[in-house]
Amino acid sequence: MKENIVKIIVSGSSCSEWALSLAASLEIAGVQAQSHFFCHRELCVKLTQSLEMKDVFLVQSFCDTVNDYLVELALLADLVRGQGALKVTALIPYLAYGRQNKPQPAQSTALEVVVKMLKAVGIDQIVTLDAHGPPFQNLSSDSSLISSPLVSLSCAPLFAQAFRHQYDSCLQDWVVVAPDQGGQRRASEVAECLNLPWVMMEKKRFNEGEAEEICQVQQIKGDVQNKNCFIIDDLADTGGTLRAVVKALKAAGALKVIAGVTHVLDFTKIQDCGLHFLFMTDTFLSVCPVDSWVKVLSCQSIFEDFLRKI
Repeated sequence: MKENIVKIIVSGSSCSEWALSLAASLEIAGVQAQSHFFCHRELCVKLTQSLEMKDVFLVQSFCDTVNDYLVELALLADLVRGQGALKVTALIPYLAYGRQNKPQPAQSTALEVVVKMLKAVGIDQIVTLDAHGPPFQNLSSDSSLISSPLVSLSCAPLFAQAFRHQYDSCLQDWVVVAPDQGGQRRASEVAECLNLPWVMMEKKRFNEGEAEEICQVQQIKGDVQNKNCFIIDDLADTGGTLRAVVKALKAAGALKVIAGVTHVLDFTKIQDCGLHFLFMTDTFLSVCPVDSWVKVLSCQSIFEDFLRKI
């Protein structure tokens, strides 16, 4: 990190331990904002630390009570800006509303609304991990985008490192799988890190955006017969995509099927999807299962690398 401006990490209530650990790793100050609810869940946020002429990094992950954490971040941003912060950057490991990033008939483009709201309260830059898509800029494809107002960091190196540590003795038997067209970049990044081939699935969703959404794989572009498959995905919520992809891969002759998923929102929904092993990150901090077929990876190092470069 550049030394000429004092930097400080300010944590919201969703991931205070994670945020303060990040501050300690970077050897910069870290403080936790104080928040409490009035009746009817009206939120009050307080911070007594002096922030005048400092670069402030607000840390908040939108897990569990998403809207409470969103409002808390907005109040916190307004507070630190009012205290004279020089620049305000929001580090949001899991950015809710990311799936609602495209205009749909009779529906708000919710991600656009969230971004506008956070900018309006004084946030200069939003940094998240494996954003679902535009308008976030993928830093792994162009490092010059490090100052972009909307930055998406990649989990690919983290998954590749964890995979190599566990399966390095038999890499030649593996292929990386993109579960859909939107996942091509993530899968290709992991494949490049591991020097492995990759394939893509073509899928179709029914009842998209509804609670009972159904996913159906229509085609596998590539050969998976007698291969072990490593699925790379950004998000698992209902488990529909993973379940359909695992089923299609096994029907096509795949052997072992594992996955690397950045944001697992409900682990109970993917327990029975047929995976042999799962790598997941800790962006949704309340979902950190202890199970022999699951390894939870800390994404702290990804944000640490980003902060050291700016």
